[in-house]
Amino acid sequence: MIVFGLAFAGLWMMDRRKTYIALLAFASTSFAVGSLVQILWWSHGPDPNAVLSDIFYTLAGFMMVQALLLRAQVPLKALEALAIFGLFLLVQIFFIYIIQDVLVRAHMQNFVYGFILAATAMRLRHLVRGSAPDRVLLGVLVIYATHFFVRSLLMVTQDMPHDHTSYFRTPFWQTLQFSLTFVSVTVAMTALGAAVCDLISDLRDERDRDSLTGLLNRRGFEDRVSQILRRRPLPVSLLVCDIDRFKQINDRLGHHVGDLVLCDIAAILTSTARKQDVLGRFGGEEFTVFLPGTDIEEALQCAERLRVAIASYHFSQLPEGEQVTASFGVAQFEPEDCWSSLMNRADMRLYAAKNAGRNCAVATSGPIVMTLDSTDTPVKLTV
Repeated sequence: MIVFGLAFAGLWMMDRRKTYIALLAFASTSFAVGSLVQILWWSHGPDPNAVLSDIFYTLAGFMMVQALLLRAQVPLKALEALAIFGLFLLVQIFFIYIIQDVLVRAHMQNFVYGFILAATAMRLRHLVRGSAPDRVLLGVLVIYATHFFVRSLLMVTQDMPHDHTSYFRTPFWQTLQFSLTFVSVTVAMTALGAAVCDLISDLRDERDRDSLTGLLNRRGFEDRVSQILRRRPLPVSLLVCDIDRFKQINDRLGHHVGDLVLCDIAAILTSTARKQDVLGRFGGEEFTVFLPGTDIEEALQCAERLRVAIASYHFSQLPEGEQVTASFGVAQFEPEDCWSSLMNRADMRLYAAKNAGRNCAVATSGPIVMTLDSTDTPVKLTV
């Protein structure tokens, strides 16, 4: 467990934004200290030793639970965690110094630990639909919780002594300690694997993201689209969007204002597009939107919706009354297409939209230009 604590600490040093990894480092270390308290008998007498080891074990359990919940972005509130931790220690002390029955205390420990871990697994049940590391971690957590209830059932079937000295010398207690160590190490190993996968995923995401807008860059966009196309979810369509006269914004107002406009455009596309759509920035003022399960007519309607959203948006960084518009090229994936041919066709229609006067969407069959009439009603014009 000390080795796991050092491993988690090393991972946390690589990315200090991941607080849950630091908590896992503390949890592993606290579990190791609790074990050493029992193994080396650091306190005089069984009662102080039990209290001291229970403090570290309980602290380890709560930090592990909070770490897993924090990783899933559903953490316990600080006061809630402290209240549960304090109540559990008070109950422990009561059974150690007042009741003085080691079997009753052991049953209480197993039930409380099992209940807390089971409640944590229930709170994380949505991970069953997550990635492979998520599902494995959830499964191991369920096994960890179940193991505490099984321990209590096994203790009921055994003729066990009720005093500390005799109980700690039984082979049964030694077996339970081994099972606790084995399952705890399994949980720590699984959590370590999940943390490594998270770091790798973040590095891959940073590689595939545009640092300014947060959208996928060209590499990330093409990788994501290639994955979708391999599943052949026809029909699919592609929108290529270019901000009209963007160079003039940079020349007149500076690149800082241009960057803010790009960020606003990215936010508009993100909020207006559907959940399954893939958004990217190909550099400069060009954006792309990949539309799974969408034919050319629906894609044209989507392009028009995005175009109107941009044209009607108030860009606070621009002079009063000045608006930004965008042109769109629209293409549908055909059976004989590859990614490059689809992109080339969408680019050609974007070029046609620029020639048609900008602030419009050009699709196939003519091509078709989508514009607005005086009543803001979409109108298709053949050019």
